[in-house]
Amino acid sequence: MAELTYDELRRLQRKELGSASLVPLPENFYGEVDALLGKLEAKLKESFSLELAREYENTLKIIRDIYSRREGKILLRAMRAARTGEEIDGLASEEKALLSSVATLLEKNNERFEHRLTHKKAQAPEQAVDEIDGRVKLKLLMDLPEFVGLDGNTYGPFKNGAETVLIQDEAHRLIRRGAANEI
Repeated sequence: MAELTYDELRRLQRKELGSASLVPLPENFYGEVDALLGKLEAKLKESFSLELAREYENTLKIIRDIYSRREGKILLRAMRAARTGEEIDGLASEEKALLSSVATLLEKNNERFEHRLTHKKAQAPEQAVDEIDGRVKLKLLMDLPEFVGLDGNTYGPFKNGAETVLIQDEAHRLIRRGAANEI
């Protein structure tokens, strides 16, 4: 793809809107988006005008729309890929990472589900959560009041000796402060 322009973004947006499948993008698409936004920001700083500000805002809207549409399509394709192992071409590098993460999660979840259906001993729910979501099982070493975590969720209150499962960031924060041990 040559240098990305507003018109090229609009063309991609129309193609993405009109297609049920993913429109092929170059691997460095989002890098080109960054470069385009950088140029528009520099123009705005150099000589502000309402027209340039409107172009910048419209460009952001178009980029968000393209990303949102592609994200939905990627999630649907990830579900199919998790079951069939199908490869997907035409993704930007950031989208490949998203697809890989989601497909891996779906594959693990499908394996546990199939395992459960065949009446074999299912994996303990806490172990599945730890494995999939990057959560950590803790034993609290002190009473803790209710608190809002870095992710905006509310946790607690917790009693000394209680066991709980928290996301990694929160768990490691409590461990560093001496308020909990990993179990």
